[in-house]
Amino acid sequence: ALVLILFVPIAVSLFRRYSAATATAIVVVAGSLFLPEMSLIEIQGVPRIDKDRIVYISALLGLFLHYRGSLISSRPGFGPESLLIAMFFMNLVTWQANLYPLANEGALQPGLSFAWVLGQTLDDLFTYFLPFIVGKAAIRSAADVQPLLKVITGFGLLYTVLIAVEVLMGIPFRVFQFSHYLYDIS
Repeated sequence: ALVLILFVPIAVSLFRRYSAATATAIVVVAGSLFLPEMSLIEIQGVPRIDKDRIVYISALLGLFLHYRGSLISSRPGFGPESLLIAMFFMNLVTWQANLYPLANEGALQPGLSFAWVLGQTLDDLFTYFLPFIVGKAAIRSAADVQPLLKVITGFGLLYTVLIAVEVLMGIPFRVFQFSHYLYDIS
C-alpha cells in the first residue's frame, strides 16, 4: 500500500513539468505497467483502491492542481459520464430486488442494504467514470494524442526489454512461465 501512496505525489509532480496530455499519459501508462498488481489501500466505507484506481486518482489530482481550466472546460458530469445517474438507479433496483436474505449453497446470505447502493455507485464511479473524465480533460484535441502515442511506444519498448530479461532469467531457474506452457518450450 505504501508504494501506491508514494505514487500520488510523484504523479502529481509530473503535471508541473509536462503538458496535461503528456503528464496524464506518463502517469497512466507507467502506473499501469509498473505498480504492483496486488497492492491495495483499504479505507472503511470506501471501495478498495488498487493500482488502476490510484493511477486515475493521481491523474485527476494532477489535472485539478495544475490544469484546472482544462478540467473545468471538459465539463465533467455532462456527456456520456452522466450515465452514472442511470447506474445509480440500477443499483437502487438491484438493492430493492435483494432486500431479503438469500440461501446460497446452504449458506444464508444477508440482503443488501442502502450502504451497498452507495458503495456500488462509488465503485462504478472509480471504475468507469474516473478514467473517462481524466481522458476527456487531458486529451482535448488531435494534437494531444501524439504525446500519448509516444509514451505508449517508449514504455512498450522498455517493457519488452524487461519481459525478455524475465523470460531469460526464468529458464535457468526453471520458473514456470505461461509462455513455456503455451508454446510447449522444453
